[in-house]
Amino acid sequence: MLPDSPGVYHYYDTKERLLYIGKAKNLKNRVRSYFRFTPELKPNPSLSPRILKMLHEAHRLDYIIVESEEDALILENALIKQLKPKYNILLRDDKTYPYSSIDERDPFPRFELTRKIQKGRNLTYYGPFPSGGKALLDALYDCFPLVQRKKCL
Repeated sequence: MLPDSPGVYHYYDTKERLLYIGKAKNLKNRVRSYFRFTPELKPNPSLSPRILKMLHEAHRLDYIIVESEEDALILENALIKQLKPKYNILLRDDKTYPYSSIDERDPFPRFELTRKIQKGRNLTYYGPFPSGGKALLDALYDCFPLVQRKKCL
């Protein structure tokens, strides 16, 4: 029985090859959404052809419980990039969720959006922001008299 917790789930085929990694705010509800509740527990026909094909190949399901939906999003992203499951095509590139960074030692510190954490640069990072990173920066600049770009100096 799956828990009502946020988490990341993995579908495997009969040869234990990883087919798909997904995230959920509620693991039980998310995995349940893949199926129609009939005696045969058939896949939900309203799913995309790609997911229906994956479900026909799926033999086993594992899951990892995390603290929050945001943690699930971050873990899913990292696992897809690392393990490259057959049916996860959207997050397999090298893009990651953006972070906001600031160099607090700079006399005129400014926030910048970045997708890479640079070690050794003494920057402070906030995030990642799965959505709304740009909106957050815009709100900060509206509320505080911050320098936005070097050319403003």
